[in-house]
Amino acid sequence: MIKRRITAFWITPLLASLILGGCGDKNAAHALWQDYEQRLERVLDAKLDDEASDTQASDTEVSETQAGDTEASEEPVKERGLPTNLLTKTDEFRLTEKFRLPEKVSPTLRLEDGSGNIGILELNAIRSCRLGELIAAHNSSLGKVAQPSVWLNYQLDFIHSAPQCIASLTDGELKEKLSLTLSNKKAQARAYFIEFLNTEPVIRKALFAGQQSLDADTPLAGLSELTLALETLLFIRRTIEAGEFEALTPDKLTRLDEALRTLSRNPMLGRYIQGMNTHLTALSDLNGFLAKQDGMHCKPGHNPARQEILLNILMKYFIGKIQPYIGAYSETQFKIGRVVIELFDGTAYESQLEFYFGDDNAMAKLKQQLKEHVAIWQTLQQSCALEIKPGSAGRARSQ
Repeated sequence: MIKRRITAFWITPLLASLILGGCGDKNAAHALWQDYEQRLERVLDAKLDDEASDTQASDTEVSETQAGDTEASEEPVKERGLPTNLLTKTDEFRLTEKFRLPEKVSPTLRLEDGSGNIGILELNAIRSCRLGELIAAHNSSLGKVAQPSVWLNYQLDFIHSAPQCIASLTDGELKEKLSLTLSNKKAQARAYFIEFLNTEPVIRKALFAGQQSLDADTPLAGLSELTLALETLLFIRRTIEAGEFEALTPDKLTRLDEALRTLSRNPMLGRYIQGMNTHLTALSDLNGFLAKQDGMHCKPGHNPARQEILLNILMKYFIGKIQPYIGAYSETQFKIGRVVIELFDGTAYESQLEFYFGDDNAMAKLKQQLKEHVAIWQTLQQSCALEIKPGSAGRARSQ
């Protein structure tokens, strides 16, 4: 007879996508946890507290503005090492019901842009240079209200194009003026990129956790294109920080726009954050609930019929559905976590993204909760002398 012990394991993302299905809830993570919880409640004839059972992070519509208006005490958050701008409750793993984005940042560096100091006569002197075309377009009425991505593109294109134009000039005063502007822009290039990340609406929208978590049927759909978009943005940042501006040709800069188009249609970042909130809250609540239930262990001579049913629920709904679904979150964090953290270092989003995508934060807490969940079931299995047989759940061991 083959015996199996309950252990924590991760199922491959491909297998996860084949196993999962049938969750039409907008928040698939909530739907899976709710189904699992309710089945356990019926067998145990007990219910999670009303507050603890509210695992859905999206029961009501909450706008992005509302998500940033709720007040919360910062001191308990600091003690737990969580970001101070997350909405929290008393439980260590109780997270915000909505991802609280930082306050919108107003652009400041474009007010200090020295390109506007180039006069009409000076522009006429460099009209044959690409730089002259750039400055003319930038100083137009449309250029002054350009989106952050367009503004960043201009700054980087200026830095790339200016040396060739400056070298062709004979006017010493204009040459010195453009050289000084170029030097200042190079020194500010990293700050330009940070301001772009902080103020670009597409990025803010991509990071907003709405009502939905990762899809239950295809949780990894879009991960490859999202990874490519984030790596493209990180390439531009690394190139700027290395001072290798000659590599940022106009052709390379078009990739920035392509990356933003991907982010505008790819909801994975916000859905990942929403799903992690749901997993952490639901699992913490459920562990606390199960640990207090008499039905989760057996006394000598106890008929384990109810516990066999509980193990069936574990195998079918937790191991069969929830665990592979969580595996997709682990795969997502593994693939893009370090890219996200490096990309947004020094931005207004840094603390939130470090929490959700860092190795030692949300995912580490979730894995710890999973270990505790498995330990609860191991206690039931051992105290009730039950075993797991292939193709079935709990069966009493022969004495």
